[in-house]
Amino acid sequence: MQYIRLDIQWGAAGEYWHLAGGFNKNAEKQFLALASIAGDKLSGILSPGIDVVNEVLSESNPVYRWYKGVWKISGNFEFGFVGEQKTDKDESAGFIYTGTINSIAEASATFCIELRAKYPDKEPKKTTPAIAEQIAVNKYKVNRLDDLILKGEYVLKSIGEIGNIDKHDLWFTEAKNFLLVNAPEFSNKLLSVAPKYSAALIDNPHGRAAYNCIQEQLEVLKATRALFLNTPEVDHTERETSGLLSTIEMKPGFFGFSIDIKKLWKWFERHVLKRT
Repeated sequence: MQYIRLDIQWGAAGEYWHLAGGFNKNAEKQFLALASIAGDKLSGILSPGIDVVNEVLSESNPVYRWYKGVWKISGNFEFGFVGEQKTDKDESAGFIYTGTINSIAEASATFCIELRAKYPDKEPKKTTPAIAEQIAVNKYKVNRLDDLILKGEYVLKSIGEIGNIDKHDLWFTEAKNFLLVNAPEFSNKLLSVAPKYSAALIDNPHGRAAYNCIQEQLEVLKATRALFLNTPEVDHTERETSGLLSTIEMKPGFFGFSIDIKKLWKWFERHVLKRT
């Protein structure tokens, strides 16, 4: 399941989830069982409050709850095409949206790292693993921000083209959800630009004011990225002794939650990430 993706559709035609890419049926059953256990665990870990978390918790199906956690909270998601559903009279019946989580098994493992960092267990931990995990988590966040910045720059360059406003709205939603969970102090800065952008669209959707607003939103993401780059380094002696920094990104885990979750990661490692 190393390269298997999760295709998602929602909107006027309903919500659909599909694992795609071709793989062993037994691996699929094992993965779905693991996702169900993990989704059930989320209900006991996450606290209601933020809209995106509330949306995840409101999902009754534990497998879909886990998928939505990877998508909405971890932000590991790529938007696809947008279509319009028509009636027999050729009238609009609403829109259909699509998207993909590439390498869903690896994305799930990455989400494990994030949850482990945000909800650590109460037992004392050695310094070196904690620092190594934080470095891995921050590196992941920097990579996600790099992706968001690239998408934002594409939106900026295509201002004035047909469909650019929709592209901006999808990008802005993705960036907002990521900041709400990972850097709430910056989410307010991003949201503060929204009214100015809306006003600029009314005045002239292709004008300099709209362009400047998108630039301002990009600067918020760049400032957030700079924050996560300021990660504490691990002492060289500890690094040689533990060897964690060379393996932590390939071996993330749930292990801050319970004995059962420790075993879940071992399944990920044995049966998912190492499959070809």
